[in-house]
Amino acid sequence: MGAGQDAVQERSSSGYRVGGFLLDVERKELSKDGSAVDLRPQSFDALVHLVENRGRLVSKQTLIQKIWGNKPVSEDSLTHCILDIRKALGDVDKQFIRTVPRRGFILEIAVERDAPRAVPRTSWRTRRRAFVSVGVGMLAIVMLAAFHLAPQSNDTASHASLSADHGAEAVDKYLQGRFLFNRRASGDLQSARDLFLKVVRREPEFAEAWAGLAGTYAIEFMEGGFEDVRLLEKQRSAAERAIAIDSTLAEALVRLSCYYIEIGEQDIAHEYLDRAYAAKPDDPLLLGVMAGRHAREGDLELAIMFQQRALNGDPLSRVNRGNLAFYLFANGRYEEALTENREAQQLFPAAMSAPDELEGWILIQLERYQEARAVIQSWPENANKHAAMAMVQFKLGNEDLAKAEMIRLKGANELEAYLRLAELFAFRNELDRSFAALSDLDRIAGHDRLTLQRRGLLNDIHLSPFLVPLRTDQRWDVWRNGESVVSAQQPNRLTGEW
Repeated sequence: MGAGQDAVQERSSSGYRVGGFLLDVERKELSKDGSAVDLRPQSFDALVHLVENRGRLVSKQTLIQKIWGNKPVSEDSLTHCILDIRKALGDVDKQFIRTVPRRGFILEIAVERDAPRAVPRTSWRTRRRAFVSVGVGMLAIVMLAAFHLAPQSNDTASHASLSADHGAEAVDKYLQGRFLFNRRASGDLQSARDLFLKVVRREPEFAEAWAGLAGTYAIEFMEGGFEDVRLLEKQRSAAERAIAIDSTLAEALVRLSCYYIEIGEQDIAHEYLDRAYAAKPDDPLLLGVMAGRHAREGDLELAIMFQQRALNGDPLSRVNRGNLAFYLFANGRYEEALTENREAQQLFPAAMSAPDELEGWILIQLERYQEARAVIQSWPENANKHAAMAMVQFKLGNEDLAKAEMIRLKGANELEAYLRLAELFAFRNELDRSFAALSDLDRIAGHDRLTLQRRGLLNDIHLSPFLVPLRTDQRWDVWRNGESVVSAQQPNRLTGEW
């Protein structure tokens, strides 16, 4: 097929003219002036339904049902679709799609039927495949060069802008803080916070430094077990200072959105995410937040795509690379996860202040038990080590050693132990005991799912590949709804012989 034929197909099925865009329903393509416009499949489906009901209110639940059917998703997924459509149509002022609070959306752009015509052959899916297929080896070379030449950031235009607006010393300290924040070795977060504080005290109008400061408070709040609410308020204050200086600074808008998520103000949080997306849709932090949200909703392929984009936008972020490895692991793409995780270790050795646990879990799933055992032996004595070692010893035929590790795991006085017990029992295909462990986890947490969420345990449960066998059991949905899956008349099956 010739190059011209690759670029254009002679005829397309009838579709719609939406403003200056062509919406080809059969080919699932959106184009303008002969050029294809990127739009995810779910976003395309949402646009089609809005177009078919142009001028009428379409409820959120109707759109969710049309796009995802009976698949359980939250309204956040629909929000991202609307953001995608607005970006594709250039609806910066939200004039084309009007939001009716708490009800739904109305499409108010001109729509008319369109006759068959020539349209580009290249689709969003084709470009996405090409995007994802970029060689990891070449990326590693680029990252190594960037690491030595410009460790603070890969955005030289941004640096030039900072230098034009602020003094050289303030910019230098800000970039040092950004590098330490990204590297995240032991003590780096505190050092980054101190540097950002020095910058804003010297130059109070340095919006990027205020945003960076908000980020340090956000991470400290999470790493401290969400106990010190003063850090949360400091995060809010610093983000608001940044936005007061630059209302389009995506990092600050995302940090403020995360603050409102933490205090349960979802609508306000979404407003700030909307503003961040409109200001800078390719911001790495924004993309990472979106990746995490899609992962929690169970759409791991979409989470991986967003996290890859975040990593490409900020290749010197250990967090971005580590999150990508985790999402690949959760999605069962173990070889890719292992490769990504090992690149993180090679590129950021100074950040690996503790043994890398993800590699051990990946090796178990790859059934490389001898290698896994060697890795796990270096882990600190905790629930993770006991559970992983029990799995390995069991598969290697060392029943006594496996039983000893399980006994240690049962004796661990921590919430994480119950999650690891659930994974261990599921790994052994003992589903009754696995569900019993999850029920005990709920009981010990006081049946407070927010506690589990803030400890990261709820996220681990929903994403753990070890718990996949539970998800086809009817008790899984019962547990997810917060109900006990262990009958009061039956003994708890956590006890018993190995």
